[in-house]
Formats: sequence, C-alpha cells, structure tokens
Amino acid sequence: MKIMIMSDSHFMEQSKIEKIMKSHSVDCYIHCGDIHYNFQPSNARNFYIVLGNNDYYPGHQELLVTIDNLVFFIVHGNRHDVNYTLDYLIETARNKHADVVCFGHTHIAYFDEVDDLTLINPGSLALPRGHYRKGTFAIFDTTERSCRYYNADDFQECNPFDHTNKSGFMGYLKSVFK
Repeated sequence: MKIMIMSDSHFMEQSKIEKIMKSHSVDCYIHCGDIHYNFQPSNARNFYIVLGNNDYYPGHQELLVTIDNLVFFIVHGNRHDVNYTLDYLIETARNKHADVVCFGHTHIAYFDEVDDLTLINPGSLALPRGHYRKGTFAIFDTTERSCRYYNADDFQECNPFDHTNKSGFMGYLKSVFK
C-alpha cells in the first residue's frame, strides 16, 4: 500500500491540498496537523488527521492506526518536543508498539529507521524550514517500507536531504556571490 503523508499546510487553501492529494495514486492519507482551519476532506477515504499546535477545532492529538499490518503512531510533534529531541517521541511510540511514526511541527523533512521503528516527517506543505526551502510531502510504501519525498508545487520527486541543493535564500546568496 502507498500512503501520502502531509503536514503543516497552515493557510494553504483546500483546493491546493486536494490537488496535491490527487497528484499521486495512493491508498490512504495522513496529515500530521496544522491543517487549514476549515479543511474538510471531500471524497477522501482513509484520511487520518491529527491536531497541530495551530489547530483549534475538535479532533485527535494523536492516532494509533493499523494500515497493511503496520501500526502507525501519528502526532503533530509539539507535545513530544520534536524541535529539541526525538527521544520522547521514540519512547512513546515504542510503548505503543508502533512500527511507523508520522510527525510534523518542525517543517523539516526527516526520515530515519531506529532499530525496528520508522520515523517520517514529511516536511511542510506551505512553510518549509531548513536547507530545502520548498514545500514537501512524502509517500510511504508499506510493502517496501520505503519513503519518497515530493515537491508540493510540481509534485515531482525531490531529495530534501541533499545539502548541495541550491534552493532557498542561501542558494540565492551563493548564486549572486559566486
């Protein structure tokens, strides 16, 4: 199964989020919080959403769902101090017997495997931080247990972990002052 994972869309209009959702054929969707305040998934089946620190409506702070025999722990991350360390998030996920953790909050794409636990932060759709300054989302393949990242503007595969990429303000400065 393929799962689209998104986070931190903030002020992005519903039509843009839906365009991203339609950009790739997937079996379900995960949004790790800070979604547009009036977003209502239309015609989206298997859509799991948690609340972020900027979401002020009824909903779940965290979800534990089984998808294709893998247990997914879905959180925004602000309540797990992900800006400083992933230790508490990993400990909590292990206590819940999760196989995969999906989180946001930092606005920085992240992927790691810690023993038998897969950690995925898709980055931010709307307000990216870090060296890769374009919005991103991820697609996780449960069969291969692999994750690919995509640019939220053109839906093309990207590598937000490539530190030689020239995007963003620092890339602009480097190009001007070669």
